[in-house]
Amino acid sequence: MLRQFQDRSEAARNRVVIAATPMIAATFLPSIIQSYSDRYPDVQIVLRDMPFDMLLATISGGMADIGVTAIDGDYENIEFQPLAQEPIVLVVPAKHPLADQSHVTVEMILPYRMIFLDRYTNLREKLSGEFARFGAMLKTSTATTMPTLMGMLDTGSCVGFLPRSMAQINARESRVIVELAAFHATRNYGSVVSRRVVLSPAVQSFREHLHAEFEPLM
Repeated sequence: MLRQFQDRSEAARNRVVIAATPMIAATFLPSIIQSYSDRYPDVQIVLRDMPFDMLLATISGGMADIGVTAIDGDYENIEFQPLAQEPIVLVVPAKHPLADQSHVTVEMILPYRMIFLDRYTNLREKLSGEFARFGAMLKTSTATTMPTLMGMLDTGSCVGFLPRSMAQINARESRVIVELAAFHATRNYGSVVSRRVVLSPAVQSFREHLHAEFEPLM
């Protein structure tokens, strides 16, 4: 019995459960996990992708050791360490009037409906403030997932704001990436852990590896 308990304890110490939002899980983490596993083959890595709110609950509840996400603001019992910042770009349908413009300003996008991922509240508030300077109201739609957002964008009924890497991954002949002049917004990526938990050596070493490898991939 004691031997079984010791074996389970050893396995837990050599296991890292990572929670990540879907885009990060699919785009950045595979190569980071692979390079970490090459260096530390005895550590078991478990990657779970999930929506942002579920990620925070999973970390707070101790069901994952570390989270990787973009985050705005402070959250109780969550410790955030920055990984990288990424600029937000405008994505428009290829046949949209803005697609061929070399210089796009906020004033030029005033007539169009915007679509955002639903948790980009800070970005919506910032853009709404910019619209207000011109006496205009921001017209918005939101989507929970990237496929839904892209499907709405492809109808031509709206234009969308996305982090540059996400926009590039989803770029194709029917979509064009546009950078706005005089409007700067970023997504702040980082690792999150529970303030109430003492990290194991395996989790600490993975976090160090993550912070060394993440930004060069952007």
